[in-house]
Amino acid sequence: DEEQRLPDGFCHPAVVVSTGRGGAIIDACFDPQTNRTDLLGQRLDADAMAVGSRGRLRRIPGNVLSLSATTVGGTLRVAWISHVGEGSERSDEFNDHGGGARELAVLSLHASLDVVGEPVRVNRHPVAPRAGSERRGWARSRVELAPGPDGSVLALATDADEPCPQGGQRCASWSVFSIDPAGTSRRVRHESAASPMLEPQGLIRVGDDLAYLRGADAVRSILSVHSLRTCLLYTSDA
Repeated sequence: DEEQRLPDGFCHPAVVVSTGRGGAIIDACFDPQTNRTDLLGQRLDADAMAVGSRGRLRRIPGNVLSLSATTVGGTLRVAWISHVGEGSERSDEFNDHGGGARELAVLSLHASLDVVGEPVRVNRHPVAPRAGSERRGWARSRVELAPGPDGSVLALATDADEPCPQGGQRCASWSVFSIDPAGTSRRVRHESAASPMLEPQGLIRVGDDLAYLRGADAVRSILSVHSLRTCLLYTSDA
């Protein structure tokens, strides 16, 4: 059956996530012929052995550029950034001529990998040319998930380009979004940078606090930690 056949196009490196008594491998495979990405899942038992076969969880329009997953209260949350619309079938972030949009979405799954409802569309922004002379710095599309307070999930993601602090050029930016169990999302932090050296690297837990790293990488520069506690408390009280 052609509809059930697993894709053989470009597949992203898989993400592995714990489900408490086992785990799951989640990956995304892009088919340039249909201009769609298949989100795929493989269950694992407590000994990291495969349970059943790898299967399609959802078919996503466009080209998925970044993928992340975490577990919140026994529910799997999977996030992706996809290039949709014009240019998605030939998206190359190192030589992007612009067109279309980047879309951040989050999907919930049971530990059995059964899908819970529809994806939450968290953010969408237009794609600017990567090779334009007016650009100063940019970050590759990136999303990282981490459990948040009160059953929420936090998504650290690249966002729309905006004017550099010095003006006249376009610079990369990123945001942190909080998505509650009901699927309501809000932006809780936003920053821009004048250099790709400052792109976000990931979400971490520091004691009872949540923080994100930014910098180049652990080899080329020192990563600085930025706490999310203040902004999360502020938005929760608002």
